[in-house]
Amino acid sequence: MIRNGCFKVHTILAIVCFICAGSVDMSRLKSANEAFAMTAAQKQKLLSGNQKNFTGQKFIKADLRNAKLANAVFQGADLTGANLRGADLRNCDFTRAKLVRADLLSANCEGVSFMSANCEGANFTSANLRSADFTLASLRDCAFLFGSKPFPSTLLKAENLQGVSITHLNKHGISFKNKNMKGCRLKNCDLKSSIFVNTNLSSAQISYGGSYENADFTGANLDGVTFQGNPNFKNAKVHVKYAGILQGKVKNYETIRFYN
Repeated sequence: MIRNGCFKVHTILAIVCFICAGSVDMSRLKSANEAFAMTAAQKQKLLSGNQKNFTGQKFIKADLRNAKLANAVFQGADLTGANLRGADLRNCDFTRAKLVRADLLSANCEGVSFMSANCEGANFTSANLRSADFTLASLRDCAFLFGSKPFPSTLLKAENLQGVSITHLNKHGISFKNKNMKGCRLKNCDLKSSIFVNTNLSSAQISYGGSYENADFTGANLDGVTFQGNPNFKNAKVHVKYAGILQGKVKNYETIRFYN
């Protein structure tokens, strides 16, 4: 018992001495802490326009609201949690960048490359996404509000659309074929004649009305889908096994083309 107690005390003392002797690399701890906040010098470089290449740099939780950053290169950069609200990001290159939980509310992202970028949880509400490239980007849990804003066709080439929130998208005949949109939220969207063939829409929320007239849900997974606001399903094509979840929840139920 005593020997065990002495061993524990000696072990604790050894650890304390080890730290006090400077054996722990405190510079690494400092660097790790600084990685979570953008330095004043970095922000000044960004805002001054004197530097345009930020490849691989860290701007975690950076406050870049309304920043003028057009044509800047952020390839492989880490902008996790960055505030880019209202920023001018025209023609920026975020290829393979990390934009997890970044806030791009009302940002001008015209011509931006988000190719292979990790944008999970990012907020693109009311952003200008004209000609933006989302090819192979991860958009899991991202938020989009289009309204009169242009819809970038490359959004349909994204790698991951699980949990994505799409509001006020008015686009007819687009194809979500074979996409994984599990848990997505489609709010007041006009997607007449759109294609959801073999799309995974399980646990999706279709709310605030909207229209899916003539939409093709052949092979789509609608398990656990909830409907609010009586979306229009006139002449939509749906498997008969989903008749129960649609009845009383959508407009023009009697016109739905159920197949077995």
